[in-house]
Amino acid sequence: MDRIKISLLLVFCSAIFMVSAQEQSNFRESNFIKPNDRALRFNGVLFSKVTESEAELHRYTEDFFNSGFDGTLEITRARTQPGISISFKTNSPLITLKFDKLENSQGRKRRFTIFKDDVKAYDFIKDLEFTIANPSKETSEWAVYLPHFSGVKFLGLELSEGYTLSDLPKVEKRLYVAIGNSITHGVGQSGTIDTYPYRVADDLGFDYVNLATGGSEISIETLRNFDGLSPRLITVLWGYNDVTYEADPINGVLPIYETLIGSLCSRFPQADIICVSQTFTTTVVGKVNPENRIDVWRHGSTAVIEKLQKEYDNLHLVRGLGVVTSEADLKDSVHLNKQGAKKLAAAIVAKYQAENK
Repeated sequence: MDRIKISLLLVFCSAIFMVSAQEQSNFRESNFIKPNDRALRFNGVLFSKVTESEAELHRYTEDFFNSGFDGTLEITRARTQPGISISFKTNSPLITLKFDKLENSQGRKRRFTIFKDDVKAYDFIKDLEFTIANPSKETSEWAVYLPHFSGVKFLGLELSEGYTLSDLPKVEKRLYVAIGNSITHGVGQSGTIDTYPYRVADDLGFDYVNLATGGSEISIETLRNFDGLSPRLITVLWGYNDVTYEADPINGVLPIYETLIGSLCSRFPQADIICVSQTFTTTVVGKVNPENRIDVWRHGSTAVIEKLQKEYDNLHLVRGLGVVTSEADLKDSVHLNKQGAKKLAAAIVAKYQAENK
């Protein structure tokens, strides 16, 4: 009798194993979707290198990468991907996404965030290959946000056997472009969806491109990224690193800032240009020249905006110190925590809406 029980148990276990193995086999033999499949959509991207085997997705243009580096930002940080996402539509019950490390890019802690039909379904994924599930098998739209400070390449995705991608609907959205340094890049937050540019775009229902890189200094070269774009909103929060690392930012950099803002206003009269003066920071003076003061820069850059506002009616000011007011809004000496990012996003959205009643 015991032998019979053991035999039955072995048969039962074998059956379970066979079902599991069959499911795994079906998935391994599933439809592989190459990175250049036309049913995929890449968002927040201005320049890409896409082949059958991999996709490099960049938020800066090829022209900027080739010509725009003038010592004001660092290449490995510029090759990270805040704001970039991959969208697709399918009813496949299982979807495996495959990535690899992007060469010559920063490799800080990874965080993928996945939305299903505009609802967050998965978060804090750090692996370069992972599987997401759709047990209802209903056709859904997925959006996979890439890590914002750890560059990756997209290698493709696998669907369960017999399933395919559907075409995404064409949706025309207004465009928001965020310019700045590490505050706008998202240092202080662990992923794109916690950054203030993402929150602004999400609240307004805009597409957006993040043209901010940690450690960057003010440069008109960023204008190279606007060829072919028609933004409805542009924000600029820039200058902290110039005060920190330049010898004389008031005389040397402030004129560049004025040229940049004036160029944006005249080139894009249909856009609201919102400049954010330096938010609260515990930093008082620069590292290179202790005579450089954050408050002097804040006053000088604000004066530039007020001067240009007499010429351009599409230029607006958000006083950063009135929004991010204390260390309670900071992750460290200058970078926003989640609360600070929420407050700044809300202030920008409120300013935009007030100007477009």
